[in-house]
Amino acid sequence: MPPTNTKQPGGRAADSTTSKATERAPRLGEVLADNYRLVREIGRGAMGAVYLAEDLALERQVAIKVLLPEHAVHPGQAALFRREARLLAAVRHENVVHVHTLGEHRSVPYMVMEYIVGPTLASYLVQAVRVHDAIPLDLAVSLALQLCRAVQVVHAAGIIHRDIKPANLMLLAEGRDPAVKVLDFGIARASERATETESGVVKGKYAYMAP
Repeated sequence: MPPTNTKQPGGRAADSTTSKATERAPRLGEVLADNYRLVREIGRGAMGAVYLAEDLALERQVAIKVLLPEHAVHPGQAALFRREARLLAAVRHENVVHVHTLGEHRSVPYMVMEYIVGPTLASYLVQAVRVHDAIPLDLAVSLALQLCRAVQVVHAAGIIHRDIKPANLMLLAEGRDPAVKVLDFGIARASERATETESGVVKGKYAYMAP
């Protein structure tokens, strides 16, 4: 009788890998690096989850972005995540989210960032249009100028973001003149490599890309 293949795609081997990866995921209440206690999940995307956490040493709230464990098992994805953290950490500007540190928990990489209280620009625009049909012109100009200053600093640091869009911009405070923060450098590249693509795939969102 021929041996049974237990490593068929989508079979037990794949299920076992997924199960082991899930076991590595940080849990609410856990303390990372003996300092950051996870409080609750505040966001999740295709590649990572973001948690509100307590910085026990400095007694402040921070946001921690964790690469999803099923992606952390792939060295290439983990390397991209670490690169995002390093690119972000290279920029210090009031309109760009700050990265405090980069670490690993059970071999799953994470980055500790400033915690921003406020909506994304995307959700803010939806609400503004629903209630007022549009946002005030002076506010639109203020947000645009802040974004331009942030992008200028990012470019001066040799980085091309490649994914500027309302969903990746957060408003730091409610009111007539909220501050905008640029987030998510997941597909950013160093400027000298910004025209490169992986496997012939153009990076970015077509609705927001330059022609």
